[in-house]
Amino acid sequence: MAGLFFSPRRALCLQLGGSRDLLRVHGASEDIINKVPKYPSSIFHQFRLDTVFHQFICCMKCHCIYLYKPGDTAATRFCCTYQRTPESVPCNMPLWKEHDLAGGLVRFVPSRKYLQQDLKYWLGRLLSRKVIEDLINHRWSASPVDPDTPIPDIWYSKVFSDLRDASGHPFFPGPEEEGCLVFSLSVDSFNPFHMKTAKQKVSSTGIWLVLLNLLPQLCYLPENIFLVGVIPGPGKPVMDEINHYLKPLVQSLLEFWDPGVFFSRTCNKCLGKLFKAMLIPLVADMLGARQILGLPGVATAYYFCTFCDLDIDDLDILDSAEWPTKNTDHICYITHMYKDASSESEQHELFQAYGLWWSALLDLPYWNPVLYAIIDSMHVLDLGLFQHHCCKLFQIDITVPEGDGFMEPPPVKDKWSSNIGSLIDCTQCIC
Repeated sequence: MAGLFFSPRRALCLQLGGSRDLLRVHGASEDIINKVPKYPSSIFHQFRLDTVFHQFICCMKCHCIYLYKPGDTAATRFCCTYQRTPESVPCNMPLWKEHDLAGGLVRFVPSRKYLQQDLKYWLGRLLSRKVIEDLINHRWSASPVDPDTPIPDIWYSKVFSDLRDASGHPFFPGPEEEGCLVFSLSVDSFNPFHMKTAKQKVSSTGIWLVLLNLLPQLCYLPENIFLVGVIPGPGKPVMDEINHYLKPLVQSLLEFWDPGVFFSRTCNKCLGKLFKAMLIPLVADMLGARQILGLPGVATAYYFCTFCDLDIDDLDILDSAEWPTKNTDHICYITHMYKDASSESEQHELFQAYGLWWSALLDLPYWNPVLYAIIDSMHVLDLGLFQHHCCKLFQIDITVPEGDGFMEPPPVKDKWSSNIGSLIDCTQCIC
């Protein structure tokens, strides 16, 4: 099974072909050889190892997605019918394109597809693995940490201890016969061609969920991360176009929130168990987080902060005690006005006035766009931005003697100062 999980299908085809050749060399009959499949697809189907996902047709203009099933034709919906507002003109971008076949035949195929993995099937497979459920139970029973000491993990934060379920009771540890899960959301763009040359703007966007019930050294392993989907390039959605891809995920999370999802069998519970889940932190870089939260995509916008309510005119206020926290009710009110606006001009006026647009995550009843936003440190530390700011912008040089910054600067020496004496002598001689 390790070969199935950690080998690409091309390597499995080669392995199966080698097994058939070995049997043929050792004189096995054709009936026995034919029992070994040529392709791993039949093995994946037999053991249900194939990834379960939903297919969508993606509009290349507005990024609206439509559920696609094998067998659908262009006659189902040929053009995109999405309207931003009731008064907006429909997109009308063609969703299908012509594909030339042999013999001069033409067939219509989707112009762009988006695949999104099913959360319930993925979680069911995860709970079927050994030790996983024991690790989850261990996190539920973990002893609390002294509030006066630094917390070792987000699991011990006050935000997690204050979580409530749909009925208003504490989410953790929950009833003994139920399971309580917490996911984090990450969104980031990357170049699918691994090109790092300047002015290469090809970009795809990945969406991931991380199960925080696992220990920190386990939850970020590739086999434990839920890949929601990859938004195809070459461009990435702008402003609120990302909501088209978040809506199917939000619908799955709403089902896990209330009433929950019952799995007919897990590794420890042969009679099944009910699991409920919440999406708490959004972990992304500054640009990705601002887009998901419904904020302007640049940090130089009038409302530049994701946490406090300062504007660009108060940028010189450095005392954190004078930073007013954003009002969540106010954000929800303004974003609902943006969502229910009757025209695009009304949406534009609201955005210019408040710097907010609608986010699909606000459909989650418990979502807090202020407390649940975390800007990751990878871009600051691992990618060398912190080093760039210290060395290039702040001109910090370890080879220069340290000081308080108030010492007198040394005298400036240039090529003229060293020859000033000789110049004076020359002028006297000339005179």
